[in-house]
Amino acid sequence: MSIESASRDLVSEFKSRRTLRSGSLITTVFGDSIAPRGGSVWLGSLINVMSEFGIGERLVRTSVFRLAQDGWLLSTQIGRRSYYSLTDEGRERFEQATHRIYGEPVSGWDDTWCLVLLVDLDAAAKDSVRKELGWLGFGALSTGVLAHPAPDMSDVDVTLRRLGVADDLVVMKGITIRNDPGMRKLVQENWNLDDNHERYGSFVVRFQPLIAALGKNTKVTPQTAFLVRTL
Repeated sequence: MSIESASRDLVSEFKSRRTLRSGSLITTVFGDSIAPRGGSVWLGSLINVMSEFGIGERLVRTSVFRLAQDGWLLSTQIGRRSYYSLTDEGRERFEQATHRIYGEPVSGWDDTWCLVLLVDLDAAAKDSVRKELGWLGFGALSTGVLAHPAPDMSDVDVTLRRLGVADDLVVMKGITIRNDPGMRKLVQENWNLDDNHERYGSFVVRFQPLIAALGKNTKVTPQTAFLVRTL
């Protein structure tokens, strides 16, 4: 199988999904491809690019509008054309995601946990902290305690400052004394390891044909490289 054929299969698989996460895909394109190359794009160009993934013009416009409403994108009008770029917050959040995706994996663990105690926060603030720290890999041990075995503390600090709660909760360390069945059950329930395992397995299977094709021919067109990297 050629690289082009393998990449077309990946795109076809993406298009066949019941729900196309257009907002997530557009954010990925902004952070991964647009931000490092000037940072701004004409909406018409974005519409053309998204068509490669089976995302129609109407859905692109709707998704971009929602991303702007949610504080991810900033719109600039030049003549009759609308240009979009990541907001400072959007760029910051994408940098955190990039660090998680491409950063070096943690190879060992010393039984130490980072614990975040959600004290003195109202219900809305607690929900925001759970959601944002959840993206960083924290699990909820209880309604008021979040835990992570090896977080990047700079990402944690940036997130808490962005949410405006850095001075309103407690961040501390805890140590696992016994790795008994109760602890393993708690970890399994809060991080859903079976689901993660299944997703990683599916990811490997999906990209294996591409890896095989690259082993035979390392010449990749810019368009194919963009599609594959984004997916």
